[in-house]
Amino acid sequence: MIGELIRGAIAFNAQNSIVCDTVEPLSTPFDAVSYMGTWYNIQHSKGAAFQPESFECTLAKYTNLDVDAGTFTVNNSSTVGFLPRVGVTGSATVAGQPNGQAIVSFFGQKFDEPNYLVMDTDYENYSMVYACEENDMAYLWILSRTPVLDQDILDSLNK
Repeated sequence: MIGELIRGAIAFNAQNSIVCDTVEPLSTPFDAVSYMGTWYNIQHSKGAAFQPESFECTLAKYTNLDVDAGTFTVNNSSTVGFLPRVGVTGSATVAGQPNGQAIVSFFGQKFDEPNYLVMDTDYENYSMVYACEENDMAYLWILSRTPVLDQDILDSLNK
């Protein structure tokens, strides 16, 4: 399923509605301090209205961690051709959520359940993130600390 999500295939039920996969929390406590910083979009599901294929050099920056509150700032940005970098800033909380799961909000959106699920990360090289809303959308991202991810790591994540 992971490779299918990256290539754009999404699971549908008999009513042709999106069905979310069950994503288990990380097996170890999520280390928000180590997760902070810049992550480069290496690969992502196709068809995201908020991430058109024309976007280039997409970054996610996680900053302003309040360890006690379990909150931080999220800034996603991209370039498009020769235009200046554009982006959006939101907020996230890991407080009270299972390991590696967060509620991320842009434009004042309200979510009751985690919508940012870290499936796997080593905090230093890669992160694999899943987001899904039943009957709406399902996306997967492979992120890296550098603009290019080691091919062996990328291949192992795409299996």
